[in-house]
Amino acid sequence: MKLQSTDPSFSSSFTQIFYGRYEILALESIHLAFVYDHTTTMIYYLALTPSEYTILLRLVQEPAGEIVPFEALLPASSRKKVSLVAPYPGLQRHMNRLRKKLPPVWRLVCKPGAGYRLQMVAPLKEPQKTIASPSSLQAG
Repeated sequence: MKLQSTDPSFSSSFTQIFYGRYEILALESIHLAFVYDHTTTMIYYLALTPSEYTILLRLVQEPAGEIVPFEALLPASSRKKVSLVAPYPGLQRHMNRLRKKLPPVWRLVCKPGAGYRLQMVAPLKEPQKTIASPSSLQAG
């Protein structure tokens, strides 16, 4: 789905993608993505390089947890620059940089010989507070 700004001075469009419980608004002109978690109402801001942006969009266009083949993740602009022989060292460099920028609720997992998948991680729960029982308070 493409959303167009009504402001004539802002001529870029957003791409809206739903990925599991997340809504992603991606702005291609400046390689920016906002990830909204509907469960926790957290918004994550991702400033990406053109290659990272392309890779992220390719990952989230697949059903959650699906493996995307290495070849499908190579950005068109990088296909001539990176080695096209597995394990694709140029792709690994982009993936390592993207991995550091992902929200803490996502993990980028490499499946050797197959590709990468974006794994959703359960959000960290706050530590539970322990309540002392009356008997433990009466130390003799």
